[in-house]
Amino acid sequence: MLENLKIKSFFFVYSSLFEGNPDLIEIYRFFRINSFKNVDEFYEIFFRKLNHDLKKIFYKEDKNINYIKFRLVRDKLLIKNEYNEIMSDLMIQKKFNFKDYYDLLFLSKDNLREMNKLGHTIGLHSHTHPTTLANLSYEEQNYEYSKNIEILTNVLNDKNKTINSVSHPSGSYNDNTIKILKDLKIEIGFKNIMFLEPGRENKKINNSSLEIARQDHAQIMCDMGIR
Repeated sequence: MLENLKIKSFFFVYSSLFEGNPDLIEIYRFFRINSFKNVDEFYEIFFRKLNHDLKKIFYKEDKNINYIKFRLVRDKLLIKNEYNEIMSDLMIQKKFNFKDYYDLLFLSKDNLREMNKLGHTIGLHSHTHPTTLANLSYEEQNYEYSKNIEILTNVLNDKNKTINSVSHPSGSYNDNTIKILKDLKIEIGFKNIMFLEPGRENKKINNSSLEIARQDHAQIMCDMGIR
């Protein structure tokens, strides 16, 4: 479609999938949208499986904010293993074999090379796609991006090392992230909000060339009625 419209685009790729161990964030998204009557049924079942009283955290029962509640629970309330266990249990109940959907949802190395050959821009998105990358130590963040650029460079046979862009996974980054990206010679980066961040009111929306505002794809999907 992009080629038909003569549009060149960024593709930000996390790299663990090329080691046969992809993060399942897109699998989980596909599962909750396609394996239930509607996504609100998924949220209702998901919240029921928690060992937490959400009424102590969220005072308002409103389906319009279910997606926000879900992301807060996933990223702030649960540790990753707890979240994965709940999702695994739900997929077992629905007889959903996530490996059946790898070819549908994940890029192959050949896909990546073809997009690069066509003139689309391949950028960094971390190695394992942690949703709260800013909570990681400097060393852990450095591994995420150093491994990411190493694998993508090898896949593309990029001898000139032209990868110079990044999209922060789930918009999560901090000052350590910025330093690491500068050391890797990354020149342009995108975050997933279009407004001033809490605590940074004295700054601009685009705080630096590595913090350029873009609309979160999840918000675009919500606006389209896909949550």
